[in-house]
This record gives sequence, C-alpha cells and structure tokens, in this order.
Amino acid sequence: MAGDKKNRTTMAIRNFGGSVLERMVRFLMDFISRTIFIHLLGTTYLGVNGLFSNVLGLLSLAELGISTAISFSLYKPLADRDERKITAIIQFYKNAYRIIAVVVCVAGVSLVPFLGYIVKEPEGIEHITLIYLLFLTNSVMSYFWVYKFTMFSADQKQYVNSLYGMIMDMIVMVVQIVVLLCTRNYLLYLISRICIQQLGRFCFMKYVDHKYPYLKTKEKIELAQEDKNVITTKIKALLFHKIGTVAVYQTDSLIISSMINVTMVGLVSNFTMFTTMANAAIKSLLNAFIAGLGNIVAVETDEKKLDSFQKYDFAGFWLYGVATVCLYFLMKPFVILWIGEENVIDTFTIFLLCVNFYFSGQRATLENMKAAAGVYEQDRWIPIIEAAVNLITSVAFAMWLGLPGVYIGTFLSGIVPNISRPYVVYKYVFKKSAKQYYITYVKRALVISASILVVMGVDGMITVDHQIISFVIKLFECALVPNLMIFLTFRKRPELKYCLNQAKGLAQKVLR
Repeated sequence: MAGDKKNRTTMAIRNFGGSVLERMVRFLMDFISRTIFIHLLGTTYLGVNGLFSNVLGLLSLAELGISTAISFSLYKPLADRDERKITAIIQFYKNAYRIIAVVVCVAGVSLVPFLGYIVKEPEGIEHITLIYLLFLTNSVMSYFWVYKFTMFSADQKQYVNSLYGMIMDMIVMVVQIVVLLCTRNYLLYLISRICIQQLGRFCFMKYVDHKYPYLKTKEKIELAQEDKNVITTKIKALLFHKIGTVAVYQTDSLIISSMINVTMVGLVSNFTMFTTMANAAIKSLLNAFIAGLGNIVAVETDEKKLDSFQKYDFAGFWLYGVATVCLYFLMKPFVILWIGEENVIDTFTIFLLCVNFYFSGQRATLENMKAAAGVYEQDRWIPIIEAAVNLITSVAFAMWLGLPGVYIGTFLSGIVPNISRPYVVYKYVFKKSAKQYYITYVKRALVISASILVVMGVDGMITVDHQIISFVIKLFECALVPNLMIFLTFRKRPELKYCLNQAKGLAQKVLR
C-alpha cells in the first residue's frame, strides 16, 4: 500500500510538472500570437475565431462523454496489466469515435445556412462560410486520432500528453505567426494549423503504439457485453453532464455575437483568455491527481477517501481563491498596458467573470472526485436544469443589461451544481452528510470576499500615476493579502498544514 501511495505521488508530480510547463508555454504563446493577431487582423477576426471555436464546442456534444467513461474503464485493466481487455476497450473507443466524426460533420454542415443569424455585424470579414468549414474540418479530423490519447492519462502519465500538447502548440504558433506576417491572410492562417496539427496527431499515435505495442494488433477483440453495459450506462449519464457543460460554457459567445456583435466577442476574449489560462493552470495541478484518486477509490476505505478529498479540496480552494483576487484587480490594468484602453470591457462584467471563475473552480475538485469514483448516474438531471437556467437567464438579462447580463445568467445557473454536487459526492462516494462541507464552503467564500475588500481598501490609499509601477503594486497586494487571510483563518486546520508540507516537498522534487 505504501508503494502504491509513493507511485501515485510520483506520477502526480510528473503530471503536474508536465502540465505546469505546458500551461506556462501555452500562455506565453497565446499571448504572443494574440498580440500579433490583433495588430495584423483586428478584434473582429479575433471575435470570429472565438465564436467558431465555441460553435465547435457545442458540436462536441456528439462525443457524449465517451472519453471520460473510457478513462474510468481503463483504470482497473491498466492496474492489472490486462493487455487484452485494454485493447478491446481502445478498439471499442476507436469505432465509437469514427461514428462521432460523421455525426459532427453532418451536424456542422447543417449549421451553414444559419451562420448569418449567429455572426452579427462581421464588418470587413470575408468568406465567413469557408472560415467556418475550415474550423469544422479540423474538429472532425481530430476524432479519427484522439481515441489513443486516453492511454497516457488513464495510466497516470498525463505529463506525456501535456508535453506533446506543448510541443505541437509551439510549432503551430510559429508557423501561423510566419503565415500572418508574410500574408496577413486568415484563411492561410487556419489551413496551416490544420496541416500541422494533423501531422502532429499522426506522429503521436505512432508514439502511443511504440509505448503500448499490444494496441497494434490486427486481431479484432470484442469487448465483453458486461463491460459494454457499464460503459454504456456511464455514457448515458455523462450525456446529461456533457449537455450541461456545453450549454453553460460554450454558449456565451453565441449569445454575445447574436445579440450584441461579433466584435464584442473579441473584446471579451481578451479577458476570458486570462480566466481560461488560470483555470487551465490550476486544473493541470488538480487533474494530475485524478488517476491517483481513482486508485484511492478502488482500494481505500471511505474514511481515507474523505480525508484525501478534504486535503485535495482545500488545495483547490486556495489556488482558485488567490487566483480570483489576482484576476479581478490585475486583468483590466494589464489589458490597458498590453493593447490599449479601447480594448477594455466594463468593470461589472470583469467582476462577474471573476465570480464565475471562483464558483466554477470550487466545483473542480468535486467533479474530479466524481470522475475518479465513476459517479455520473445519480445527478444526471442536474446539468440539464443548469443548462436551462443558463440559457433562459442569460438571454433575458442580456436583453435588459447587455453584456453583463450574459454572465449574470451564468452565475445564476452555477448555483444549481454548487448546491447539488457536494450532496451527491458525499452521499455516494463517502457515505456521509455534506453539511460540514456547506458550512466550510460559505466560510471560504467570505474569506475571499474579505480579501477583495481589503485589497480594494489598500489600493485606494495608494496613488501612483505610473501605470507599470501601479500594476506591480497591485500584483504585490494581490499575492500577499488573500494568502495571508487564508493562512490566518485556516492555520489550525490539518488541510492547510498538509498542503504547506506537500507544496514544500513538491517544489523540491520538481526542482530536482
């Protein structure tokens, strides 16, 4: 058991190290390419880029959550080194994704006649239909390659996927920047990405075959009906979760584009870039432990599961809490320094983006625990309710308040899973009441709120005319205040002591 724990920790550290490196490089690349993109093509093209990415995110509903169900099904055979069963699962996965590719293609093409309603006021944008079809092509082609990517993550080696993603993104960015600088042609920009990504996916598939040579077998291995039934049950439940996730997180750009204009999508994306990257960076750390959590769920007692989760959950709160304070105070001044005040959105919308970032972040550890335990059926209707609330309230408030209304709707819909998800996890994974979790949840939210008020008060007492010096001071305040508030409030909690010790040990191991 001690060996299993040591192995879980070692793999989590490797996953975390790979993910952190990937996210840092990806953020830097995104920042550089976005800067060049805005200066050469403008904010409207940026809005179209973000809009069609979200449209394809909606079409990803066809994926049905199969990848999550397959990952869960692979945990045990990988631990048992049951190569025949692993191969059967991957072959099942491959066939399913070929069907999904066809469904996404047909659904995507059927949207072409409605592009005029989706893209409002695309001033100066030509070949909208062709641009959309290029996005669709890249998305459809990815489904023919992605089925083997699950192997490394299910085998507690997510760092391999992270390093691959980092290298591919670097190559794609360099090629696309060269194309933009030489041609200023958005179509060639998209075509170059498609070509490089398909080549990269082919190479990675060959690497997977090299590491898991038994997957190359020509023999058709039929997955046992019992295993198919388990996967099918998970997929049916995950479909509801997939609908909820897509409806909440992939529709904001559609609503903004259709009710305001596509240029506003580009302006907002300059801010959501930071919330997205912060979320991705934190989730890289949290997701590094999913396979380990799956192992704990499989072999440990309910008390051990709960103890591990409480420490894991506190780490998630700490990271998301500090990041929320930093984002609220630093995004606007950074965007002004970066691309000018004309690219800034209103402060209330920025506040709402940060609120939604924090509360969605507080669900991340619960979602990972659910995934590790394979608990999907018990709350399958919750995402549908969340999606309905989001669409209705976002549209209604957008008609009344404009841009902020879209994110008020997102906040209101998030209340549904924030209340229901702890109940489900505690009842079905830990076999305990979630009452204490809710009390702690409110206490944590109050600590972060107090941190924002303290930073606001301190910042109001400091007047500096120089923008860069003012930004540095804000950065120092945001780094110090929330961390100090969290430490003072929770200093006697074992979760805080555990996280501090783990952070120290993790830093030493990562540096080595």
